Amino acid sequence: MTSPAGAYGVYSTPDWSTVHIYRGEFRVLIMRTVRFLSILVTVFFSMSTFADSWNCRQDDLVREVVIEYPHGGSLPCRVIYRKKTEGAEDKELWSAVNQQGYCTERAKSFTEKLQGWGWVCEDTANEQEAVQ
Repeated sequence: MTSPAGAYGVYSTPDWSTVHIYRGEFRVLIMRTVRFLSILVTVFFSMSTFADSWNCRQDDLVREVVIEYPHGGSLPCRVIYRKKTEGAEDKELWSAVNQQGYCTERAKSFTEKLQGWGWVCEDTANEQEAVQ
């Protein structure tokens, strides 16, 4: 067995008859790396695109609509409704285990309904990003 850098530190030329084996393994490595990076980028942008909470105000009352991700990913998720200034218990309005985007869709729809009832709702996730 010879070392990559010969006995005196001089590199020997590769055996070109075995290069095709390494080329195939290299392609697999590149394909796996590209797939991993594309999944990573997709997860990052899908998580940062949507708001995680909204504060809604009407007179002195404050309501909060929050999307919670118990395991840190995009699923499972829960939409929680909080009546912050009224001392009421939090209510879980919707949850999802399999359908990606369900909680975001339901939370946005609910905040639009609140706005129709005269509440003023603000996306608090964007405010938190602006502060940081």
